[in-house]
Amino acid sequence: MARGFIVKRGEAYRIGVELPPDPTTGKRQRHWETFHGTKKEADKRLTELQGFVDRGRLGANSKMILADFLDLWLEQHAETKAAKTSLRYHQIVQHQLKPHLGRVRLDLLTPAVISGLDKKLRAQNLAPQTRQHAYRVLHTALNYALTLRLIVTHPMDGLQAPSVPKKEMQVFDVAEARRFLDTCRTAQLQRWTDADRLKWLAFFSVALNTGMRVSELRGLRWQDVDYEASELRVRQNALRIPKVGWVRKSTKTSGSVRSISIDATLLDMLKRHQAEVVNLRVLSPKFDEYDLVFPSEAGTPLEDRRIHYVFKHLCELAGVKKIRPYDLRHCCATLLLSAGVNPKVVQERLGHASVTLTLQTYSHVLPNIQKDAAQTLGKLLG
Repeated sequence: MARGFIVKRGEAYRIGVELPPDPTTGKRQRHWETFHGTKKEADKRLTELQGFVDRGRLGANSKMILADFLDLWLEQHAETKAAKTSLRYHQIVQHQLKPHLGRVRLDLLTPAVISGLDKKLRAQNLAPQTRQHAYRVLHTALNYALTLRLIVTHPMDGLQAPSVPKKEMQVFDVAEARRFLDTCRTAQLQRWTDADRLKWLAFFSVALNTGMRVSELRGLRWQDVDYEASELRVRQNALRIPKVGWVRKSTKTSGSVRSISIDATLLDMLKRHQAEVVNLRVLSPKFDEYDLVFPSEAGTPLEDRRIHYVFKHLCELAGVKKIRPYDLRHCCATLLLSAGVNPKVVQERLGHASVTLTLQTYSHVLPNIQKDAAQTLGKLLG
């Protein structure tokens, strides 16, 4: 068993254990920590630390502060994630974690210190989901610190992440979806040309018909449009990363890489739209570089703020409920499930990892499906 020490210091105890020598310098190493409690409890903690050393779970004390460790974690771990996930990790670290906990040393992080994080995040008037994401990102990062033996135990064990009230999903019904697309055909926004109307009609028609994510729509290339097979092949997404620019990465998971069948009407719309895009290629080499189905006026991917601006004004003109562009994905799934389409087909269309995720996400549709199934079976059995 590793050699240990207990030294009385005022009202507390200093507990130390011998560690294996530094593999590069050969120098002796020790782990020290301050313990508040009784002598018997200090003895118990020493035994626990000695067990950690014997099982290889305890390394030398780290003087690293959390901010520096989070930078290390982002560099070595977060960059391997999908573009949107990586961006979200960076945002949470910079805006929620570093300002409140960044100067705390890793070895001094305790449940008591971290438990005060939610109060500070509430003071920023952050949404419950954002606060929950901050907790989960910190928990994931500290798992990595545990793996590197920079900490002995996980300081978030036993802490509950902020809960998120479940919101009712907002989607278009069939009548609203038709009214919205009819408005796209005739709308006049910011001196739109016929080509502008066709582009946005095609963009939102593809969104409603395929359930593709907004980032996937931005990254869709003409080489991904198979006119002969009547399919769109989802291979990449496009996301703007601060201080980096546009990043095009493969889709989130292997299930997200998929082929989606589309009908003849949508194919014809895309052909007409492609003819208009070809005419714009002389304006910038970016059109050829990105080869996008839905490019901006400069040939680069569409900006989020532009998509939201156009969508918001089209919803107002159509007189439909206010939802987000991303919610068109939910509209697609809800309309298909309500029409009796097999959930497995919907899962494949959306690129969900499993049909279970699809059923959980759209559970609000299931009661109606059950009623329809009961009526259908009743008719079959007479």
